[in-house]
Amino acid sequence: HRPHPHRQQQQQQQHSALDLPEGDEMYPEVTTTFEYLAWLNQQNRAHHEAIQRVQREQKRLSDIRRMYHRISKRWSLRAVRQLNAELGALAEKLFAAQKRRQQDLDVILGKLRSVIDRAIPGAMPVVYGSYATGLGVPSSDLDVVIEVPSMNQLGPDDAKAYLECIHRELLSEAGQG
Repeated sequence: HRPHPHRQQQQQQQHSALDLPEGDEMYPEVTTTFEYLAWLNQQNRAHHEAIQRVQREQKRLSDIRRMYHRISKRWSLRAVRQLNAELGALAEKLFAAQKRRQQDLDVILGKLRSVIDRAIPGAMPVVYGSYATGLGVPSSDLDVVIEVPSMNQLGPDDAKAYLECIHRELLSEAGQG
């Protein structure tokens, strides 16, 4: 019993649908079946990640809607507007204070750069922490690290000598040296 020629041709077509002919114009960056499957997997992963981002955003919006609904049941529109005005005023005060602190910080860093440059030519103070991120509040401290060229070649005694030199320069700058 021989298979019907039409069915044999259909089976061959089904089998060749998975095999990408070499140099297909539809996917010029893909030349083999393996590359096509890898490309398809990458596209599927990107699509899945996009769906997850949309779902997270939908959940966030749903949470906001539920929160708004709970607030609107408990608070009057007048109370919400008053709270909004108070929060706006607080934000303005915090931004103004941050701007003043930033100006003070710029003066302090300028003096510190001068002192460090006299003590260790080529060294540079680098701010990190809450002031560097803009999240400093009035009680925040100023976090500074001093980058010294070729510091990795120095020993503990050298680092101590640098700190003592910076200390002397700071005292001299303050008029105590």
